[in-house]
Amino acid sequence: MLDLKPSHKPVKDYFTELKQFEKHGQMTVRNAFQDLLQTLSKKMQWQFIEE
Repeated sequence: MLDLKPSHKPVKDYFTELKQFEKHGQMTVRNAFQDLLQTLSKKMQWQFIEE
């Protein structure tokens, strides 16, 4: 099981990326969420497959 908390680096990176998107007038979370899922899937030794 993955123990994930708001203080963990992948989650912090996700929110940082969202802030950057907002700063540049972009309102999409898809890329930031995909980056988070890719990082977490590696930790779980899963293969991430894009849609």
